[in-house]
Amino acid sequence: DGEPAPNVYEQRADAKVDQVLFFFEREFERHEPFIEDRAGMEALRVEYYNCVNAIEFQNEIIAQLVDEVLELRGLLRQDAQEALNGMDQELVRALAESGGAIGQQFTAAMRAADERRKEARVRLAHIRLDIGERRSKRRAKEKDRLALVDRLSAPIGQAKLQRFMEEQASAQKGVEDVAEPWSAAPRPGGLQAAPGDE
Repeated sequence: DGEPAPNVYEQRADAKVDQVLFFFEREFERHEPFIEDRAGMEALRVEYYNCVNAIEFQNEIIAQLVDEVLELRGLLRQDAQEALNGMDQELVRALAESGGAIGQQFTAAMRAADERRKEARVRLAHIRLDIGERRSKRRAKEKDRLALVDRLSAPIGQAKLQRFMEEQASAQKGVEDVAEPWSAAPRPGGLQAAPGDE
C-alpha cells in the first residue's frame, strides 16, 4: 500500500506521545516477566484502552457535529441572502397584501422559507447542546484516563527498573565471567599468584 500507518501514540495535534500506550504497544512484552500483578496490569490496560477509545470516539462525534453546524449556518446565510436578493420591500409588501394568486404564492413561499429557517435554528440549538454533552463526556473520560496514568505509573516504572537492574547484573556477571579465566590462568614462567595478588 505504501501509506504510512497512523501513529496511535499521538493524542493531539501538538504530537505529544502517550507514554502508557507506547509502553503497552512496544515495551510490554519485554517487561512482562517483571510485572508482579499481571492480572491487575491487564485489567488496568483494558480500562486504559477503553478510555482512550472513548475519547477518540467523542472527538469523532464532535467533529461530525461541528461540520453539521457549519453546514446549517451556511444554509441559513444562503437562504437569508436569497430571500433578500433583488427584492424591493415595497414590492414584497404589495405582493403579500394583493391577495391575488401571485400574492398567495409569494406568502406561502415566504412562510415555507421562514419554517425552514426556524427548523434549521432549532436543529442548530440541538447540535450545540449535543456538542456540549459530548465535550463533557470527553472531559470525564480524559479525567479517568489521567487517573489511570497515575495508577499505572508505579507498576510500569517498577517493571522497567527491575528489568534494568537485571540487565545491569547480567552485564556485570558477563564482565566477571570474562575476567575470571585470566585470574585463574597460570602465570608465565610457571609461577603461581601469591595469596593477596589476585
